[in-house]
Amino acid sequence: MTRYWIGGAVLAACTMSLWATEPACKLDEPILSPGNGITSPELRSALSLPSPPKGSLYVHEVVVEFLVDSHGIPRCLRVTHPSGYGIDTDALNAIRQSVFRPAHRADGTPVAVKMTQSFHLAPF
Repeated sequence: MTRYWIGGAVLAACTMSLWATEPACKLDEPILSPGNGITSPELRSALSLPSPPKGSLYVHEVVVEFLVDSHGIPRCLRVTHPSGYGIDTDALNAIRQSVFRPAHRADGTPVAVKMTQSFHLAPF
């Protein structure tokens, strides 16, 4: 296993591989950001939250960046702030299983938007 030294800490290669989980993700539509006449996508299904690791005494945070396409399907997921302990994979799976009502322009046309979801997991 390859190890990386970053700031005095060792990160295993398996943790680093979660940063780019879907290679060469491209959509055939423009990707916008919510605001300026673009609504935010709305979650239609319940988000299954990952649970903190057993025996952990620390708060874990995982941040996932993804696109919601014009059909409300999450695509191009990547972990931008990993936590490890398998929580990163659980967070990606929670987003993958979610269904959104797509974002819309002011005229009602559905559009693809870039989103970020944070998971804060505390053992208490």
